[in-house]
Amino acid sequence: MIMISSRTRSLFMLGLAISLCGSVTVMRAQHGSGAGGGSTSENAGAVMKLPAKKPVRTAPTSTKPKPGTRTQPVDNSQLEDALSLADDARQARRYEAAERGYLLAAKIAPNDPRSYLGLGHAYYSQKKFAEAEKSYVRAASLSKADSEPYARLAFTYTELQRLDEALAAARRAVTAQPDNYYGYLAVGYVLSLRHNYAEAETAYRKAVSLAPQPLPVLQAELVRILSEQRRYADAAAEAKKGVEIAPKDYSARFSYAILLQKLGQLLPSAQEYIEAIKLNSKDSAPHSNIGDDLCPGSYRLTDS
Repeated sequence: MIMISSRTRSLFMLGLAISLCGSVTVMRAQHGSGAGGGSTSENAGAVMKLPAKKPVRTAPTSTKPKPGTRTQPVDNSQLEDALSLADDARQARRYEAAERGYLLAAKIAPNDPRSYLGLGHAYYSQKKFAEAEKSYVRAASLSKADSEPYARLAFTYTELQRLDEALAAARRAVTAQPDNYYGYLAVGYVLSLRHNYAEAETAYRKAVSLAPQPLPVLQAELVRILSEQRRYADAAAEAKKGVEIAPKDYSARFSYAILLQKLGQLLPSAQEYIEAIKLNSKDSAPHSNIGDDLCPGSYRLTDS
C-alpha cells in the first residue's frame, strides 16, 4: 500500500527546457508540496535546465572611455575565438577551461558583457553562487538593455536565499526587455518561492505568450504552482499541453499521469504511466503507480 503525504516534497519533476540553439544553465528546481495519488519519481530531485539564448557574436555597443584614457583596439577574431572555446568547454562541463576562456575574453574586451555572462553561467553550474553573482552584476552593468543578466542574477539570488533582491533583479529584467519572456520567467519563479502563486501564474502566462516557441519549462512551472494551489484540473490541463509540446519528455508524462490519477481518471493515467515507462524504464515510480491505477483500492492519501 502506498502512503502519500500532502507535505511530500518534489512530486513533479520539472521539464527539460528547449535550448534555443545555445547553451544551458542549470537551476535547481524548487519543488512544492504533494499533489497527487502516487509515488514520486526517483529523479524528482533533479535540476531544471533553463532555456538559454543563442550566443550573440556581434560586438556590443561601445562605451565612452574615461577622461584621460586611451581606447585600445579590440582584436575581434581573438575575442570571438575565446568566447567560442569557452562556450564549448562549458557545454562539455569542463568548467576550469571555460573560466579561463571567459577571463581571457574579458581581458581582451573588458567592456563586453558576454564574457561576464558566460563566466556567471560557469560559476552557477558549479554552484559557486557568490562568484556567479559578481559576474552577473558586471554583465548587467555593461548591458542594461538586456534582460538575461538580470534574470540570471535573480535566479542566483534565490540560491543565496535573498528573495527580496531576487524579485528586484527579476523585475529589472522585465523593465530592460518588456517584450522578452526571460524576465517574466524569473519573476514567476521568485514569486512562486514566496508562495505568491496567483501573481506567479500571471507572470508565467505572460512568459508563455512572449516565448518564441512553446517551452516545457514554462508548462512544468505552471503545473507546479497550480498543483500547489490544489487546482488539479487546471494543472492537468497544463500538464497535457506539456506532453503535447514534448511528447518524449519523461517528466511531462509522469506529471500528467499523476494528475490524472489524482482526478480519478485511472485508465488514462495508466496509459500515461505506460508511456512514461517507455521513456524511462529504470524509475520505479511509474511501475508502482500503474498498479495503483489498476487496483485503485491499494493506495490512499493522508495529510500526515
